[in-house]
Amino acid sequence: MQGKFSKCVEWHTLFDALCLERGHLDNSRLASAYCSFTRKSTQSSYETALKNLNNWRQGVHAPSRRNFRILTLLLEVEGMDGEVQELWNRLYGDVQRRRPAVEEEGNAEEGDAGDAADPPSATTGTSGRRSGWKPAIAAAVLLLGAASFVGLTVAEDWWRPVDASKLPGAPRIDMTGQHIFNRELTVLKVGESAVIHGKRGRCAEQPVSWEETFQGLPNLSTGVWSNGGVGYRVSRSCGGPTPARAVVFTATRPGEDRFMLYEDPVVIRVEPAEAPPVADAGPAGPTAIDRAGQPVAWQPSVVAKVGEAIVVHGKRGRCGEPPPSWEEVAGELPTLSIGAWSDGGVGHRYSDACGGDTPVRAVVFTATRAGQQRLRLFGDPVDIRVEP
Repeated sequence: MQGKFSKCVEWHTLFDALCLERGHLDNSRLASAYCSFTRKSTQSSYETALKNLNNWRQGVHAPSRRNFRILTLLLEVEGMDGEVQELWNRLYGDVQRRRPAVEEEGNAEEGDAGDAADPPSATTGTSGRRSGWKPAIAAAVLLLGAASFVGLTVAEDWWRPVDASKLPGAPRIDMTGQHIFNRELTVLKVGESAVIHGKRGRCAEQPVSWEETFQGLPNLSTGVWSNGGVGYRVSRSCGGPTPARAVVFTATRPGEDRFMLYEDPVVIRVEPAEAPPVADAGPAGPTAIDRAGQPVAWQPSVVAKVGEAIVVHGKRGRCGEPPPSWEEVAGELPTLSIGAWSDGGVGHRYSDACGGDTPVRAVVFTATRAGQQRLRLFGDPVDIRVEP
């Protein structure tokens, strides 16, 4: 690790050092970048961002987890040396444990940013309380069949997204009645699709139409949007599950897009399509994708064509320690009727439980025949559909 960073023992000193490394001698340009990324264009939002950045750099208080993720993207920390990334996440975890985040009202988390990311529990809510869950669950069950969706409230003329639903032969993902998760980082190959987010309306009420929502989605350089149907999200502010419509992304060209969607930071990275070998690609078979040293993303919903391969999850060990061997991981994997598993190498992913990035072994699915399977990997739901 570079000496100037290794001397940082507090998160705010590392943050300040990285700001200087990226050319932010003061906070004006970084505040503008923050407001642009979060789509906050008022003078008061800019002034609030300036004040928060100044407080974060001086160690007056730490940013919320959401703003920490945004700073990670703005400073491009994920593209730096692995040891710098580890230090960045570890020091932030340390300061969060010592004192809670405090932020000015103008940039506090709002909307769906506080929605739970963990699977719903049949006994307790995300706050550990039972109150609020039963009414919300009952309402969600009654409304899951609704075909509508709420989009971003701000739309600009230059946002001209492409609706994949209107393209012939476009991949489809149907999340009707299923739990919808938002994804901060999604890595796909050209031709693959994934659920990126789900937008809810008012608690336990129907979301509005896909057409209305679509008008508020951003135009992306790497792919197109399509309707994923009405499932549900687990919302802290609603006290449990509430109907939401899945927003599906289909990759059409290599590249990367970074943006805010429903108050959450999103990064989509698209890689060129490959035609990996599928013969003998069993648990001990060849590696179709190598994620060594790279981010590993869990994909709750996957659409692939026969012959394509995609990373669907990553298996970690104890926080900060190397993950299990491929032989151990393969022993936990469910039997497939539409494809085969293979080792994707050791990369890393962000873990709330670990307070930052931790090593994981990528699990690669290679499609061998058309069909669909719903299964669980390491406690998480995965829906895989293979098209001819």
